[in-house]
Amino acid sequence: MLTSEFGGLLQLRPTLPLTPSGAPRMVGSSLDAADRPGPDAEKIIYGLDTYVDLIDGPGQYSFEHGTPSGPKIINATHPTAEELESVPYLVRNALEYAQKKEQLLQRGALNFRCDRAQLVPPYAKEEQRCDYEEFKETVRFLGEQAMSELSNLQNQSDTYKEAYYSTLFDGPSGVGGMLSEIRAILNETLCRFLWW
Repeated sequence: MLTSEFGGLLQLRPTLPLTPSGAPRMVGSSLDAADRPGPDAEKIIYGLDTYVDLIDGPGQYSFEHGTPSGPKIINATHPTAEELESVPYLVRNALEYAQKKEQLLQRGALNFRCDRAQLVPPYAKEEQRCDYEEFKETVRFLGEQAMSELSNLQNQSDTYKEAYYSTLFDGPSGVGGMLSEIRAILNETLCRFLWW
């Protein structure tokens, strides 16, 4: 099911300029550590590990939530504003964007809404804030709930369709019974349609 595979996929799009060679893989990268195929199975959605290698070359930085690859750790508060001032403009933009990713990933940071609305009456909904992991679980839960409701509707539709057709065509009150009665009346009264 797509919701279990891609339900928590979150792609971010930076607004500041990035290095021309790295930008195509940085823009639209995800919060997952590893690269992964997209829902179309053709496009690759780049993860934190690819992004970090594009900031200032491989082995320079590591995301706190990625696979360690460099000595300089990027997290919600690091690098500091002073450290950012000492790097080239495009690297600074990439690091600021990386920091925003880490801020979203921080456990306990209530950056997302995880309302678990009921898809059946009384459609209760309670606003709830959550972190990224809980957000992914909520999206998966809602996707599974929607699929379950669709399956129930399909089953009910099939049941009602059978009942409708059997009522429509079978028995004396169905279309077949009514046509038989009309035929009998026409035969008994010797009525025929006149064609001009």
